[in-house]
Amino acid sequence: DPANSIMRKVIERKQSRRGSVTALKANAYSRMTLRKDTTIVSIVETMSEAYWRKGKGWREILKAKRTTRNMQEDMDVPAAAFMEDLSEDDIEIAGHRLTGVTHPDALDTYDFALTGRRQMDDHTVYDISVHPKSARSSAFVGTISVLDDVYVLLDAHLKPNESFIFPQPFRHF
Repeated sequence: DPANSIMRKVIERKQSRRGSVTALKANAYSRMTLRKDTTIVSIVETMSEAYWRKGKGWREILKAKRTTRNMQEDMDVPAAAFMEDLSEDDIEIAGHRLTGVTHPDALDTYDFALTGRRQMDDHTVYDISVHPKSARSSAFVGTISVLDDVYVLLDAHLKPNESFIFPQPFRHF
């Protein structure tokens, strides 16, 4: 699958680019859905611009927010508080460490499959599905998008695979 050679380039180029990043900007979308059994209890969605600067951390500007009526109007769920750098080798979520999709051993951990190509300006974007090779791996499942020429993650829709057990109180919901 060509996705494997694309991801090999992403992993190689990540190592050379790592130290040169001193600041970044991201458009962030977060959605927190609380469920109990099969019922949705409440939802909070936010859209924001998040900024990160080396040595200073995150700053966020909330652009839009939508909640179910049973949520307090002043309850904000800042996306930056939950943002993880998905290009890290290991990503920690709720005290559990997952292997990142750009980890040096990612080709041994994940099955990557090219699901499509699309144009963005004068560049090609590769859409790639991501699945762990083993259901017992501490890994992600979902899709990523990679920008050609620079071979960098452009977009990620990932969630922990079924081996991830959410801690209390989240497991209850």
